[in-house]
Amino acid sequence: MIVLSKHAREQMVWRGVTEGEIYQVLAEQPWEPAKFDRRMKHRTFPFMGEWNGRRYPQKLVEVIYAEDAGDTIVVTVMASYGQWE
Repeated sequence: MIVLSKHAREQMVWRGVTEGEIYQVLAEQPWEPAKFDRRMKHRTFPFMGEWNGRRYPQKLVEVIYAEDAGDTIVVTVMASYGQWE
């Protein structure tokens, strides 16, 4: 089961990340080690939208999570807007 922490839910709103994007990142991307024995996955999405008054072609979503008794606990999410690919 995927569990979104309170902090992760707050950051989703603050950073413009959807729950669907988080699920896609977790389902489709390979993990990398992160600090404090956590894991990170990331993916670049087409965006072609406006964020904070500027237009961007892509959004990079990073998901930091931990595994606990078979559950995936999403600790935080981050987003960057720009062009990478």
